[in-house]
Amino acid sequence: KGTILDGRVQAKTGTIANMRALSGFLETTSGEKIVFSIIANHFTAPAADIDAIAERALARLAQR
Repeated sequence: KGTILDGRVQAKTGTIANMRALSGFLETTSGEKIVFSIIANHFTAPAADIDAIAERALARLAQR
């Protein structure tokens, strides 16, 4: 909340040991609708770091 993504993303998470996924829909600032799926597999970084990377990627897409 309180970011460029607020109100622009509808998504579902998925988690299994060393796998995280986030898939859904994103509306950009220009009104374009994007379908996305971000999957991280066999990672060694903390899950919070993986989530932060996914959020930054979506924020960048939202600025289109």
